[in-house]
Amino acid sequence: MSLTGQRSRRPAGAGGSGPAEAGGGGAVELSFAIADYDHVRALLSGDVVVDGIRFGHVALPSWQIFERAWAAEEFDLFEGSLAMAVAMVATGDTRYAFLPVYPSRRFRHSAVYVAASSPMRKLEQLAGLRVGLPKWSQTACIYVRGLIAEHHGVPLESISWVEGPVDDARRNEHVELRLPGQIRITSSKGRSLSSMLLEGELDAIVAAGAPKGLRSGELRTLLDSPGEEESAYYDATGVFPIMHVIGMRSALHDADPGLAERLVAGFEQAKRWSLERICSANASLYPLPQLPDLVAGLRRRFGDDPFPYGLEGGRPSLEAFCRYCHEQGITDREVRPEELFRALVRVPGGSGHPAPGRRSAGA
Repeated sequence: MSLTGQRSRRPAGAGGSGPAEAGGGGAVELSFAIADYDHVRALLSGDVVVDGIRFGHVALPSWQIFERAWAAEEFDLFEGSLAMAVAMVATGDTRYAFLPVYPSRRFRHSAVYVAASSPMRKLEQLAGLRVGLPKWSQTACIYVRGLIAEHHGVPLESISWVEGPVDDARRNEHVELRLPGQIRITSSKGRSLSSMLLEGELDAIVAAGAPKGLRSGELRTLLDSPGEEESAYYDATGVFPIMHVIGMRSALHDADPGLAERLVAGFEQAKRWSLERICSANASLYPLPQLPDLVAGLRRRFGDDPFPYGLEGGRPSLEAFCRYCHEQGITDREVRPEELFRALVRVPGGSGHPAPGRRSAGA
């Protein structure tokens, strides 16, 4: 086993320690750009040690990480969008090797917003309307379009799509699109999609993050209870959408083929410790009431590991997403999930999810 080191159990108020020293005659520092996830924190702090490696954490918003990894290849390891990974594999771009570690997974039924006064309450009602989105190739937008087309019968070609910034400056489109013939996309010409929605020029917008108008009460999610629909969707399909994967420089992988397995083991251990903390009934480690009861309900639906890594732990989501990418012109062929990960490693412990339509027995 390549994972070493023991968990720190310092009492509250005790001073911290410096970076953990890896064995084997010193460690190489790798720059690692990733958001501050609780389930990755033990790896970055050195409480979980990967042999031969220490991490120089670069904390940035995810969209900045994507931009800089794509355009400037700044980082040894980074959190990348799933759309970026699929597009690179489809075009034979081998600058990076991707790991079956998914730091961000989110259902996207709640990513469709309308004006607070809108009469719409169902995703089926989007057919034939004007819908804004920040980027055609954004992972969240790909999932939403696949969801409404496959599960709600909305022809994507029936919608007039408008690209532009949700509230702030627009981000670049890195993927060369091959749009299906009937798809129509126009530009907002710099205007924010939120303002166009409030002025009646759009009927809905798709956004990975909540628009400012949601907090002010001017906007709302199209669905009144997106969580209920997300649970039903998961039970029927087994899909818990993967947003991000971990990328590493191909040169690192080529020089040390065992590094990928050691890294995945480290990510898995850090995640287990995070789950132990959130499931603790002894102390309020997170400032939320009734958290143990909430976690128990989630584990009944999603299994003892509700956030699985590995190829099989992500297969339902990966298969759906790769299909959506091809159908929507992100890729010119359908990528197989096995192609995404140059070093296929089995996650220790056999993480996975219960079969669709079933509940796991454990709580």
